[in-house]
Amino acid sequence: MQSQKPEFDLFESEESIIRDVSSALKNGELDALSARRLLEDLLREYEKLLRASRQLIKISDRKAKELNRAKHRLQELSETLIYQATHDALTGVLNKGAITKMAKEQLEACDFVIILFDIDHFKKVNDQYGHAVGDTVLDLVARLVEKNIKRKDHIGRFGGEEFMILLNDTPPDICLEFAENLRGIIERTKLEADEFEVAVTVSMGLSFCRKGESFKEVYNRVDRLLYRAKHEGRNRIESFIKMDYSF
Repeated sequence: MQSQKPEFDLFESEESIIRDVSSALKNGELDALSARRLLEDLLREYEKLLRASRQLIKISDRKAKELNRAKHRLQELSETLIYQATHDALTGVLNKGAITKMAKEQLEACDFVIILFDIDHFKKVNDQYGHAVGDTVLDLVARLVEKNIKRKDHIGRFGGEEFMILLNDTPPDICLEFAENLRGIIERTKLEADEFEVAVTVSMGLSFCRKGESFKEVYNRVDRLLYRAKHEGRNRIESFIKMDYSF
């Protein structure tokens, strides 16, 4: 069986000299010449140790910097992955999974208002201008909404041309005024997509949500309201805000 190679000991030479000095002192064998020789040996080894220590410090500093850079890069990659997992790749707003999760969490904690809206006749936009322009229109509509909601509010792309907004800390009647104002802003805004100016309208379903309701019942309610808005002519809002509420 091959014997295991002993670990490197940076202080091995110095400890050997110190043992020699200690032994000589104990045995009374240390004359001036021997002491001088041992001292010179000790100084020489100390200088070697000092050089090795400085080199190790340099290596340690370099490794520490490399580790810090790796840690920073890992953190950046982690944040990027989290962002990609929770945000829509086209518009940058929350994706369906993230906005759904947020709505479910809020339903466990508080009352709020939910808006479900989609862009009217969006297929015609794609057919007339092309899908690249359609994608730009989706992004610009999302930007318009983000510009007008509060910091505490949230928007997510629920699928295709359909978006969901969560409005917090605002009475439902004020939320209805906000929704009507937002609908008007979108209607009046000419969206510059490539070389085209595209005008679109949106239909909205708006509903008050009571703490403790399930997401399924809330979504079904607001989805029916959106369907009614589209069925009644589009570019309009259908709402449910009569439930007792407190903010």
